[in-house]
Amino acid sequence: MLAATALTSPVRAEAVVPLTVQQFFEVCQPTRLTDFVDDNDYIQFGLCMGVIVGLSSLMDLNCQLDRNDTPNHLKANLSGGNTSLTAYRQTMWNYANENPSLRSLPVGMLAASLAEEWPCIEPL
Repeated sequence: MLAATALTSPVRAEAVVPLTVQQFFEVCQPTRLTDFVDDNDYIQFGLCMGVIVGLSSLMDLNCQLDRNDTPNHLKANLSGGNTSLTAYRQTMWNYANENPSLRSLPVGMLAASLAEEWPCIEPL
C-alpha cells in the first residue's frame, strides 16, 4: 500500500535541468530544505546539485592533473577543504546574478566563479 501511494503522489512536470546560466539562475536559487513544498522541489534541488557536482568535480580534476593545456578558468582547487556544495551553489548563483551578459550561454560558463573563489595555485 505504501509503495502505491508513493508512485501516485503528484509531481509537477516543471523540473528543469539547468543547461544555461539563465536556467541555473532561475531554478537553482539558494533555498532551505524547509522551504520545499512538494516532490518537484526535491527533484529540482537534485538536478541543480547534479550540475554543481559535475562542474566542480571536473574543475577539481583539472587542477589535480595540472595540465598546461587546460586554461586556469577551468581549474579550481576544491579538494581537501571543508567547503560544501551549498557554498559552490551560492558562488555560482552570485556570479550569474552579477554577470547578466552570460545568461544565454551554457551553464559551464559558471566555472569561472569557482576558479575565482578557489584558484588552482598548485597541484596537491
